[in-house]
Amino acid sequence: MRKLKGINSEIWELIDGVKSHYTYPRDEYVTIECFPRVRNPFDTHEIIERLREEKDSIDLVHFHMIWLLY
Repeated sequence: MRKLKGINSEIWELIDGVKSHYTYPRDEYVTIECFPRVRNPFDTHEIIERLREEKDSIDLVHFHMIWLLY
């Protein structure tokens, strides 16, 4: 995690075709945490487990394109 003006920022992304989590350094300030796409929300997924583990240290989460299953 890198800081710009003293603010911690991380981007977590779901990527098709990825088998396991990896970290991609986008630039000198931000890294992207890349996770496999969640196909079945009822299975265990690395990104969901990481969110649960880090929930007390996260101030803001912004989701794009959340799909709901009916």
